[in-house]
Formats: sequence, structure tokens, C-alpha cells
Amino acid sequence: MKTFTKLLLFLLFFLAINEAKAQAPSAEFTYPRSGLTANFNITYPEANTTYAWDFGDGNTTTGSNPSYAYTTEGIYEATTSKHTQ
Repeated sequence: MKTFTKLLLFLLFFLAINEAKAQAPSAEFTYPRSGLTANFNITYPEANTTYAWDFGDGNTTTGSNPSYAYTTEGIYEATTSKHTQ
């Protein structure tokens, strides 16, 4: 019975670890702005991670906290993706 209990605990532990690894990555950012300039800030930057930004007007950059000056007023969908090295 002890062997069965140990095996069951091991399987539960293994499943819990794999479930945690399978969660989708998430990133949050804020974008305080002044005029046409937006300062994008990753809320929880991670070590060994690069960030790719798309500012929604055809321009892109990398870095965790870029500043970007739009050339015209408008509504833009800025997005970021993270790549862990």
C-alpha cells in the first residue's frame, strides 16, 4: 500500500508541474503618454526575455520599455510579444 501511495503522490506532483508549465504566457504593459509620445512599460519584466513591439502604425521595436512618438493622432493597437531565451 505504501508503494501505491508513493506512486500516486508522484503522479499527482508530476501532473501539477506539467500543468503549470502548460499555462499560456502573459504580459501586461502600461502606456502613459504625453502628446503623441507613448511610453510603454512592461509591468513584470522577466530575466532572459526579449520583447517585440508593434505600435500599430507599421513600426516595430524591441526592448522592455520603449518610448514611441506617433506622427499623427489616431487610434492604434499596440501589441507586444515576449520571447524567453
